[in-house]
Amino acid sequence: MLGPIYRIWLRNNSQTNINREFDVIVMVSGEENVSARPIMATKRIAGIAAGETITVNLRVPADANSRDAGTRSLALPMLYAASDANAELAESDEENNAAALQRSGIPLIDPRVTATDRTTAAPGTLIALTGEGFGRTPGAAIVMLGGLKMRAELADWQPGSVRLRVPPLLGAGKTDAVIALLRHDGKYSNAVAVTINATAPRSR
Repeated sequence: MLGPIYRIWLRNNSQTNINREFDVIVMVSGEENVSARPIMATKRIAGIAAGETITVNLRVPADANSRDAGTRSLALPMLYAASDANAELAESDEENNAAALQRSGIPLIDPRVTATDRTTAAPGTLIALTGEGFGRTPGAAIVMLGGLKMRAELADWQPGSVRLRVPPLLGAGKTDAVIALLRHDGKYSNAVAVTINATAPRSR
């Protein structure tokens, strides 16, 4: 199971290039202040030019998705982000290097499928899609064959992975299709190509 990805924008507001490496960190915590053992992710940045804005994607571990057993709300509701987390850069103003946000108020990045565990499958077979921005709330998996659209049965839906079952087709032989994910807010992911082989052996 994959944890959620958070996308951070960093801007060098100075007129001087930063030509040395530094760390960017995101931390998920259940408190208003960072807990002693937060769930975190780190990325090393090579540098950033004067006036440049860059994007950084960081995926936190799956434990960040844990929910309160009673309310089903996020057990770890706070996100903390910091650039130059280890104070490696000489700066005139370090107050804008960190931010604290309620995770419930952070918009989702656009859904994107980056990989699938198979490109040929028989009806009834499970296919796993991985990527980003799927959201915690299940949406739908849409299988498209020409002008025909079918909703596939969902076996599992996580922020970074979805498992779906290939729907049954009329007739035998191979059929080219594409699969896209429809997030709960109505946004579609990119489509990935698959071949549905009605004569192929099924795997589970």
